[in-house]
Amino acid sequence: MLDVISLGDYYAPINDREGLPELRAEVNTICGERFRRIDRFIQLCLLGAARCAESVCLDGKTGLYIGSRFAAVCNTIKVQEQMFVHGQIPKPANFINTLSNSAGYYVARNLNLQGKNIFVSRANASLEAVLELARLDLQNGTIEQALIGVVDEGAPVQADHCQRMGIPEDTALAEGSHWFLLRRHGEAMAEEKENALATITEVDVLPDEYSLRRWLDKALVQQSNTFIYSDPLKPAAFNRAELGLPFYEPDLDYYPSRTGGVLMRFIQEKKQAALITLCGDEAGRTHVTHTLV
Repeated sequence: MLDVISLGDYYAPINDREGLPELRAEVNTICGERFRRIDRFIQLCLLGAARCAESVCLDGKTGLYIGSRFAAVCNTIKVQEQMFVHGQIPKPANFINTLSNSAGYYVARNLNLQGKNIFVSRANASLEAVLELARLDLQNGTIEQALIGVVDEGAPVQADHCQRMGIPEDTALAEGSHWFLLRRHGEAMAEEKENALATITEVDVLPDEYSLRRWLDKALVQQSNTFIYSDPLKPAAFNRAELGLPFYEPDLDYYPSRTGGVLMRFIQEKKQAALITLCGDEAGRTHVTHTLV
């Protein structure tokens, strides 16, 4: 089990009319130094991670885990246009920043972290992917705490970005950067007086509908005040109404890391409650989490 010690995030709806919100001033204010030649994805990572770390003590060996479906999509589009549309060699900084783990370098530098630094992409289940990795490293003692973030930036031309995600072109879109500081259950540092904000009791990948139903039957035994969330446009392999559980649907527009925003808002809003999140993938598997607050 994983205790959630701290939260921090950034979220904003996006549309073609207003363009993407400016981030540089906020990033410069919260970061210890002014970083040059960074793209929007790196800015989002810096902003969310710094907000999560503001009120806690981070050990230098804290593991850093970043998940994203598309990572630096705006910068990648720019580089591809330079190469294939204009026949130009891309600018070095733009080319380097297409590497997804560049963001991990800047977050670690800003927070003075020297531990594990991992980027992973598992489509819309990237939150579950980084939770799995962090849990394994915490359980085997490789790290004492884990800073995990799921980040997806908006992209220009809404219809194109919707097509990229395989969703209807008129879907209301957003971008987000959601961060959680985790420790093994019951192992808060001595100097911390507050209790954990929540406990993530389960993270799993279920191969088929039968496995999902068995997992749900087990998770729901003697559970009261339990809510459920699944990606509204990428549903898991079952009818949510069959469970008879209330749906938790905060006011968040659509983006691949939406589950991270949902979990964060549940922790902030609910008391003495449980949340089950479900995310189906193209292989027919379901990625699940169970969290108690």
